[in-house]
Amino acid sequence: MKTKNLIYNGIGKGVWNYDLKHDILLLKVKNLLYEKSVDIDDYTIHFDPGGLTMGLEIEDASKVLDVSKEALRQISFFRYDILIKGGRIQIKILLLTKSRNKELKLQQDIERVLEQEQTALEVSCSTK
Repeated sequence: MKTKNLIYNGIGKGVWNYDLKHDILLLKVKNLLYEKSVDIDDYTIHFDPGGLTMGLEIEDASKVLDVSKEALRQISFFRYDILIKGGRIQIKILLLTKSRNKELKLQQDIERVLEQEQTALEVSCSTK
């Protein structure tokens, strides 16, 4: 099987939504269509029909990111980078937010082996 390399730079095209009731944070590239999802621990990666990651969903976000729900409602900037290569996925997340009027910088790096084969890709998405 021939592997294609997909690279997408969604800098400045990112939008986010936080569902306070269900504690779910969604970071996504605006204007990309959804086709399928892959679950990895507390993360769900959404793909578009072309195979690009168009979104990253974090379930139990306040616990996973170790931050208050109120801080997740006040995100001023985010960036995520996803790299899929050689049967592994690497996710890097950066969030800037506030808690009690104090600026917070939250970072998380995740690396896992994929259970199912995915097309090699590299995607970056941020709000600015």
